[in-house]
Amino acid sequence: MKLFSLSSLLFATVVLRPVFCKGHSAYDVTEDGNEYSVFTNGYERGRIAVTRVIIKKPKTLEIKTAYNGKDTTNSKLHLNQILMALWTEKGGLRASSLKRVKFLEVANDSVKAAIQAARQELELEDVDDFELDVEDADEDLLSNFRNSVFGKVVARLCEASGHTPESISIEHTAGWDDITWDLA
Repeated sequence: MKLFSLSSLLFATVVLRPVFCKGHSAYDVTEDGNEYSVFTNGYERGRIAVTRVIIKKPKTLEIKTAYNGKDTTNSKLHLNQILMALWTEKGGLRASSLKRVKFLEVANDSVKAAIQAARQELELEDVDDFELDVEDADEDLLSNFRNSVFGKVVARLCEASGHTPESISIEHTAGWDDITWDLA
C-alpha cells in the first residue's frame, strides 16, 4: 500500500503540477496554505527560496524575502514577474484585484536609504512610522522610493494590474521596517 501511495504522489507531483511562470522550468514553487516559496538552482543551488510570498486575499501581496538580484539563472525572471505569476496562477486572482504590496523586514540598501532620507526630511526618529500620500508628498521623497529596487518592482506591478501608487507607508516593528504601497 505504501508503494501505491508513493507512486500516486509522484504521479500527481510530476504530471498534475500546475505550470508556473508561463512554463519557466528553472523555477519551482512550494505552497503552505497562502504562503509560497520560489526556488531556483540560480540562487543558493536551489536550497534556499529566492522569493517567499504570502497572498492575503482579496487584495494584498506580502513579500517576506526577495533575493532575485542574486539569482544567476539564465533568462531569469524579474521579481515583478514572479510576484504577478504567484498572484494570478497560484492565488487564482485577477491582476486588477491587487491593491496592496507589502515588503516585510526590508534589508535592501536602496529601500533602506529611501526610508532613512524620508525620516530625516520629515524630522522623524529612526523607529517612527509614517505614510506618504503620493498626491501630496514632496517629489524628491517620492523619487527616492520610486527609484529604489522595490519601487521599480511596484511600478511594473502597477503596469500589469492597471493601478497607480496611492500611498507609501512605513511601519517599524521589532527592529525592522516594513514598506507598503497602496494602489488605486
